[in-house]
Formats: sequence, structure tokens, C-alpha cells
Amino acid sequence: MDGRLAGKTALVTGAAAEIGRAVADRFVVEGARVAYADRDAAGAAAAAAASGGQAVTAALRPWLPAARGGAAWRACRRRAAGRRHR
Repeated sequence: MDGRLAGKTALVTGAAAEIGRAVADRFVVEGARVAYADRDAAGAAAAAAASGGQAVTAALRPWLPAARGGAAWRACRRRAAGRRHR
């Protein structure tokens, strides 16, 4: 671990598989606290658990009106940063 991302928070979408998971896993290796976000909540949870780092999961449904308004993204960022409220 280089720690280039130590103290940083990342939200990675599509993190349940393939490129998204590879990016999220690499961010964990570099020291970031990562929110594994995906439409596949179970896959995101499995990927986050396997990462061995500071990771949380979030099920995102970007096609829903509430998600398009940004509230879901803000909540996910707060969760990744370890905060529940503003």
C-alpha cells in the first residue's frame, strides 16, 4: 500500500464487478475509505467485504427520480465518510 489516497473518501459506482470493482479495490489498497455502490446490492456488499479495507456499500437506483435529484449520492458520500447526518 502506497497510501496515496489515505484520508480520502471515494464513491465508486458499478463496484460489484469488473472495472468498477477493480477501481474500488485499488482505492482501498491505496488507503481510501470506499463506498462500493451498485444496482446489485448483494454484489456490492460481497465486493466490499472481500476488499479487507474501510468499505461500505450502497444500492443505487439512478433511474429513480429521487436518485436523479442527488439525495442518494449525497447520502452515499456521507456514509462513505462515516457520517450519517449533515
